[in-house]
Amino acid sequence: MKFAELIQGITSGHISVAGIEHDSRRLRPGVVFVCVVGQHFDGHLFADQAIAAGAAFVVGERALAYPNYVQVANSRHALADLAYAYYGDYSQSLQQIGITGTNGKSTTCYLIASLLNRAAIAAGIIGTLGVFLPQDHQLEETHNTTPDAVALARLLGKLHQQGAKVVAMEMSSMALDQERARNLNFAGVIFTNLTQDHLDYHETMEAYFQAKRRLFELPHQQAVINVDDPYGQRLAREFPNSLTVSLTQPARIWAEEIEVRADGLSFLLHIDSRSRQLTAPLYGKYNLCNLLLALGGIACLGLDPFDFLGGIPYLRLPEGRWEVVGHSPTVIVDYAHSPDSIEQVLKLARQITKGQVITVFGCNGNRDREKRPIMSDKASVYSDFVVLSSDNPAWEAPEAIAEEALPGIHAPYAVELDREKAIELAIEKAGPDDMVLILGRGHEVAFNCGEYSFPFYDPEVAKRYWEKRHYKLQAR
Repeated sequence: MKFAELIQGITSGHISVAGIEHDSRRLRPGVVFVCVVGQHFDGHLFADQAIAAGAAFVVGERALAYPNYVQVANSRHALADLAYAYYGDYSQSLQQIGITGTNGKSTTCYLIASLLNRAAIAAGIIGTLGVFLPQDHQLEETHNTTPDAVALARLLGKLHQQGAKVVAMEMSSMALDQERARNLNFAGVIFTNLTQDHLDYHETMEAYFQAKRRLFELPHQQAVINVDDPYGQRLAREFPNSLTVSLTQPARIWAEEIEVRADGLSFLLHIDSRSRQLTAPLYGKYNLCNLLLALGGIACLGLDPFDFLGGIPYLRLPEGRWEVVGHSPTVIVDYAHSPDSIEQVLKLARQITKGQVITVFGCNGNRDREKRPIMSDKASVYSDFVVLSSDNPAWEAPEAIAEEALPGIHAPYAVELDREKAIELAIEKAGPDDMVLILGRGHEVAFNCGEYSFPFYDPEVAKRYWEKRHYKLQAR
């Protein structure tokens, strides 16, 4: 059978299959198993297992002699094409906005959906935080920032069935490199920024940028680009009809007279020739940039962003993003886990804190090792005291990770690899005017140690030790 015949048969219903899979752990009778060559495994090596499990068809790039085997030129393309044949193509009835960049993707998605939903335009989210319905209820958790092509097709169908008219999706560099976004037709694509991360996968910043750039090569109606970022400036030159966003210079969407306060932001917003003075309950200039990008995303839908400004005072940040656990001392949990995001969060802390800044952070295992001492340097520059701890060590020894991070520390510090003890140490050290920042995990609820994981939620642990410290200080 030719691949086009398989696609046509599934789409028309003349060929009945039980699903589309590329993961051998999910094999079952009646599925179409697609042999994909991944970062760690070659799906062609599992073709025998698929046949034994009762797969209806096996699809792959190599010439294999199996009954109901279909050879294709590109397995990743085949996987996406099969997924949308099976689950349906909702590109016409579900407007899609794709957001890429190192930092700010989750928040930008969340702000787009929040503004739209407040205006009674049903919007869902797919990203790091999970899959959310228009009613802000979580539909599913996600294991990757951007799900694989099969999961993405299935989730778009679910959101459509739940009444979503718009979906804001995070598009990671790895997902774009692996063509998980094939067959998506975007109303808008957004670039937030590009700073060092994921070089364990991409190896060079240029390769990292080129992966991000692929989003802008996919079908889309409008692009939105942060031109305060050097890579954003490069993208804007290559895609000159984009909506540009800036906090430092006139652009299509920009802000000036920015005041950063402990309770949020005030600023003068400009969109083309119109302006308005606004306040927002968001923290830090980087979140103002995310808000402007979100307004650009709304413009991509053919809507007037000015019609949505009334929702800005009601915005809040997503879970684990500048999440305030308590005051006196102030304890903040944030997902910052790259050198740039750590710098941005700690700059804000330094700007609004009367007392000392105490930072708890760690470095992920089996991830970009080069950034470890850089993260330590950023933490040291803006902190009075640093507690170096663990953060999802995966298959690496926490001691080895800490050893690679230590050379970058040049502030007073302690090393405590038990994350709960590290959080306790930092909070117990804080006075009433101090701020403790617990960075790296944010919303995450499981601590990954490779062979096993265990429940660990930074806000919950921090709350316990903040209460103890707060009442001790109050009793003095």
